[in-house]
Amino acid sequence: MNGLIHFADPALGTSLSFPGLGLELSLNREAVFIGPLTIYWYGIIVVTGIGLGIWYAVWRAGQFGIDRDRITDVILYSVLAAIVGARLYYVAFSWDYYSVHPEEIIAVWKGGIAFYGGVIGALLCAAFLCRRWKLPLVRGTDAALGGLLLGQSIGRWGNFVNIEAFGGYFEGPWRMVSPAVDRYFHLRPDLLPGFSPEQVLSMSDIPVHPTFFYESAWTMLGFLFLVWYTKRRRFTGELTLFYFFWNGLGRAFIEGLRTDSLTFGSIRVSQLLAALMAAASVLLWLLARKRLKDGKAPAWMALGEIPPVPLPQAAAEQDVSGAEEKAPVQSSGGNAPAQRDDDDEKR
Repeated sequence: MNGLIHFADPALGTSLSFPGLGLELSLNREAVFIGPLTIYWYGIIVVTGIGLGIWYAVWRAGQFGIDRDRITDVILYSVLAAIVGARLYYVAFSWDYYSVHPEEIIAVWKGGIAFYGGVIGALLCAAFLCRRWKLPLVRGTDAALGGLLLGQSIGRWGNFVNIEAFGGYFEGPWRMVSPAVDRYFHLRPDLLPGFSPEQVLSMSDIPVHPTFFYESAWTMLGFLFLVWYTKRRRFTGELTLFYFFWNGLGRAFIEGLRTDSLTFGSIRVSQLLAALMAAASVLLWLLARKRLKDGKAPAWMALGEIPPVPLPQAAAEQDVSGAEEKAPVQSSGGNAPAQRDDDDEKR
């Protein structure tokens, strides 16, 4: 067994330090070897984030009266659609390279995915499946997007292990330095404005913004707020609007600090999209609140009483056996219809 499975030595990794904080680390991208197979920390961390995000979304969906089995199917298919969308988005805005190397378009394992492409792909898939299976889409996104924030927060630490997704030159107390950062800028000296290419090539221990941490902390704060605010929400769709506002607001600033953003001409695509998303979310929230105040909101926005999810078979049988004892407690005007609906749910 020892010959088949062994763990990577962290000391053989790349050094990383935060001089202002007195922290020095050695990070090895490889985690464990199983025969010829190498398992990377990036994959472990991202899969952990996805798994915990799905768990939270499914748990919350049950509280929102959405069938957990169905929402699990929607989420799993949407994760696959997110991977496809993230890759297509990245390729589209890196077409100068992929038009010359079309054989690498599907080479996701070499890197190259974009967050917003993943969100677009996942939402389109979720909308299609919710319509097909007659699930409440907006109530579903209210339940699920908190899980996406959680997954984002955890997944960004995969960038930390890879020493990537960092920002530009920064001399603050939490600055980050690494030989990997130096190599990156030595290959791309034009990405350090204010320095000539000759100056960049002569520099070492180039301090940068740890933007992976900024986004991880920002999305975790958003997740914790959603956990607190869920019972205080005013209308269906409010949690969804909050997600797009919070995520858009954070990325509008953080993308401006990064050096690896996708661009269209001189425009940072993700930064522009994030800013527009945050602004649109605020406008839609204000419009929704006004319609609620004026009594003109559509019926689907009302919170009302969330119906229970179907009970497991064993619990359903127990509930059926005690139904006659519970019936007299209900109001006389709604006993029969309520009982039929409840029985239909159990079946």
